[in-house]
Amino acid sequence: MITSGEEVECRTPERLDARLSVVAGVYVAALVAPTLVFVLVERLEVSNGALAVGTLCTAGVAIAAAVAWRVTHLGRTIVWLDRQWLAWLLPLAGVVPMVTHAFSVIEYPAYLLVDPNAAPVTGLVGLLGFGCGIVAVVLGDVLVTMARTRVADAMVDESAVDLEWTAGWTWVTQVRLLVGLVAVVGVLVALAVVSLGWTEAVVSRGALVAATMAFVVVVLATKAQAAPRTYRLTPEGLEQRRPNGARLFTPWTAIDGVTVADRSVVLHRRSIRPDIRFARRDVRLDDERIRTELGQYLE
Repeated sequence: MITSGEEVECRTPERLDARLSVVAGVYVAALVAPTLVFVLVERLEVSNGALAVGTLCTAGVAIAAAVAWRVTHLGRTIVWLDRQWLAWLLPLAGVVPMVTHAFSVIEYPAYLLVDPNAAPVTGLVGLLGFGCGIVAVVLGDVLVTMARTRVADAMVDESAVDLEWTAGWTWVTQVRLLVGLVAVVGVLVALAVVSLGWTEAVVSRGALVAATMAFVVVVLATKAQAAPRTYRLTPEGLEQRRPNGARLFTPWTAIDGVTVADRSVVLHRRSIRPDIRFARRDVRLDDERIRTELGQYLE
């Protein structure tokens, strides 16, 4: 049995592959470059759109190359990216430039329709910055997934897997997650409507569209989170593999214990990290063996 006092050191390579390094570089560039160029264009009062776009591309390539080179030589990066809070922070960081440059999405196209010659260059950079924010949101999630998969590759010995099974969440847990996320999104939409002071017409249309899009995102997120996963027990920890091939490794030292309920098995994680759970009905044929194997590693 592994006790809480024992530490499992993650085995990491000295160099990371180019694919992960490039994704990390592009992610950082998408976050930083538009803001830097926006401030530069505003301070220097640049009036040439082509020059601004060229500067943005040059800055983006330079930042991406520098970060990619650094990450390549820093194998511990995958351990840092495997932390639970970064799984939320990295994608959410892309929302910051989206919010910052949201006005440019309306302003710059409006100028192009009314008077293209009067369109501000800052509006063009802001529009591109908004697009880069969307890219950062996507790449943030991809980066975390890639890092977790590489940690699992480094820690899991295929010949030492004790047990493997596939299971999803209970429908009760799925409903609870869906209701909770809908409540949070509903509060955020309501706060946005009140703070922006939209007119009744805008509220009736804009809020409906925003709420519909948010609800679709919440449903998709719930479905992805609750989808059946493949669980594998190893002497070092528990591996989870999603249908898309993404892998997540959790060492036994990060799990406090296990609770077996009527409908599910819950592995309790430390601090504020969400518990690992799966439905017993999905693994009823191996239910007893799973509990026995878990008992060898957890109290």
